[in-house]
Amino acid sequence: MYNNFVAEGDKIIMDLVASKRFEVEFLLYTDRTTIPEHIFLEIPAAQHLKIPESQMEGITHFQNASPSYLVLKRPVEQTRCPELTGSYYFYIDRLQDPGNLGTILRTADWFGIAGILIRPGSVDPYHAKVIQSSMGSIGRVPVFEVELEELPSDLPHVKVGLDMQGQDMKDFIWPKQAIFFFGNEGAGLSDEAKQVLDIRVTISGAAGRGAESLNVAIAAGIVAFSAFAQGAK
Repeated sequence: MYNNFVAEGDKIIMDLVASKRFEVEFLLYTDRTTIPEHIFLEIPAAQHLKIPESQMEGITHFQNASPSYLVLKRPVEQTRCPELTGSYYFYIDRLQDPGNLGTILRTADWFGIAGILIRPGSVDPYHAKVIQSSMGSIGRVPVFEVELEELPSDLPHVKVGLDMQGQDMKDFIWPKQAIFFFGNEGAGLSDEAKQVLDIRVTISGAAGRGAESLNVAIAAGIVAFSAFAQGAK
């Protein structure tokens, strides 16, 4: 299923079908499903099938089988950076954990981030665990694969990188338009990503903290909240 991706669970499947962003290949479901009739009507009858629990347990990606299993077509990849007309975007630089990316997608959805730009070499945005942890948000937040050198040099967006050595975010004047860069869980932002930044900021913690760093998905939530609380006024 190289050109497809999978979603499991009634709520996520309802959100993805309702979004109409992806072409449905087929839907499998069991007696336990709570998917309403109007969602089934969005899918041709030949493309959904009721199966026994034992079969669902054999195909699930997770420990406990969901009552529904949806296969969708992956969108055709962009060949260049899309036109960035929104206020705020996230740029993902070599992130590897699918749960983190899924949570970042959900955060972006909540705060109205215009899109996620993902550097090649990062976790696949259509990985089953990304889809699951995004809770359907991947159907509402545009995702693009974009190399650093594909970012236009004349963008009005300020390129802001999250970095331990950056300016304290409390003192940062939030721009009206920005691309926020988030790096790898262990290594942080790559040297190549740092080269394109306009400014680096850090989220300061308590003076006597024991943690070495902040989870990247939590950091994305703090940045998104701060941007909209201050920058979008």
